Amino acid sequence: MALNLENYSKAMGKLIAQAWQDPSFVAKLKADPHSVLSTFGLDVPASAKLDVIESGPNDFYIVLPPQPAEGLTEEHLAAIAGGGGTTGSAATAGTAACPVSTAGSAGTAGSAGG
Repeated sequence: MALNLENYSKAMGKLIAQAWQDPSFVAKLKADPHSVLSTFGLDVPASAKLDVIESGPNDFYIVLPPQPAEGLTEEHLAAIAGGGGTTGSAATAGTAACPVSTAGSAGTAGSAGG
């Protein structure tokens, strides 16, 4: 399966639904997240660190991407602060190499129980 936003969303929806229904699945996911994600068509490089966190209804997480190697220019900082464009913005910096980086974003984490 090609990993695009639609396929990712469907796979994560199935994974979450199974986790809500099966505590033994959650244990497997925590013990070996790479192989469990793979069974859902979400292949993550073995070198990627994966943390499985069960959030509560009032838990929210902010995931900070790695800082770009070249650093941020004044132009980048102005675009981030002003909300203009996406080039070099905090929303995109460091996310291209990690297709599952949105899983823990403040926009999705902890919102299911709210």
